[in-house]
Amino acid sequence: MISSIAVDPDFRKEGAGFELLKDAIRIAKSVSSSDAIYKIELQVATSNTAALSLYKKFGFRFVREMQDYYGLGKDAMQLELRLDGE
Repeated sequence: MISSIAVDPDFRKEGAGFELLKDAIRIAKSVSSSDAIYKIELQVATSNTAALSLYKKFGFRFVREMQDYYGLGKDAMQLELRLDGE
């Protein structure tokens, strides 16, 4: 399980987040069938527009909104990327 992906603020907007996520998805897809990973789920702050844009590029879909997930008034969205084609 990966619990967090983050890029140092000094290196944002240089493609590091894109490369990290691309490699995580590639690795998940390459797992043997006996340990198959069928989907990737994540939570992201609704205010984190940069991350939401990145996840959208990779095809993540909205699952649900999670009120106060990061504290009072700090909502999150749960997203998922299906790896099994569904």
